[in-house]
Amino acid sequence: MSFIGLELVKRIKEHDSAVPVPGTAKYSADQGILSSIAGYDYLAPYVNRMKNCRSDPCLEIREMRSFIDYRGLKTRILAASLEEPSQVTDALVAGAHTCTVPLAILKAMMYMRLHFLRSRFSTVMVKSWDKHI
Repeated sequence: MSFIGLELVKRIKEHDSAVPVPGTAKYSADQGILSSIAGYDYLAPYVNRMKNCRSDPCLEIREMRSFIDYRGLKTRILAASLEEPSQVTDALVAGAHTCTVPLAILKAMMYMRLHFLRSRFSTVMVKSWDKHI
């Protein structure tokens, strides 16, 4: 993010407000707030990278969303750089409008609980069967 980038987005929006402008690689609420004021349509906070930098991605997303909602801005938060299922859920609960989810993470989200329940059910059934034999 730079002053030149913010100015460019502002000029693009003044020329043609229908042109969608994404703002990627956001690492703080400050960056998200400045970008939303400049007119970015989408913000992409990089959740896992923020976590790796010892930042709290959920707090940053909450602050971005709070500012956007308070000001009535149309900017949408698109959480990205997600490496585990809990990050998807946490980002959405924190206020992200949507997420970019890799297929492997999506599958893990769909089948993780099912796997756990199947293995738990199998263990219960075996123990029950053993009692009756």
